[in-house]
Amino acid sequence: QRLPIAWTDSAPAAVRLCDETPVLLAMINTSTPGIDPYALCAAIKAQEGAGRTAVVFLVGRAFCYDTARAHLAGVRGLLDQPVGDRSPVAMLQRLASMPA
Repeated sequence: QRLPIAWTDSAPAAVRLCDETPVLLAMINTSTPGIDPYALCAAIKAQEGAGRTAVVFLVGRAFCYDTARAHLAGVRGLLDQPVGDRSPVAMLQRLASMPA
């Protein structure tokens, strides 16, 4: 099955896209300069209808994951960078079978 994929290069564009389009999975690159991944996740999850949107962080070795902030923001998972070819597919399959 083919799924549509969209890419944005800014936090405001990501929030706007998630507001205007039903999104199953949003991946946030935690190494993007100038973006607080926890705040971006919270902004995405605050959108009306975003309850089922799973937000996943793409993390490198240097990223210090804050479990409490992640929980409050609504982060659903992590993928280590570099991401392998099968990792996003496996993540989508797992998230599609989980309750919101």
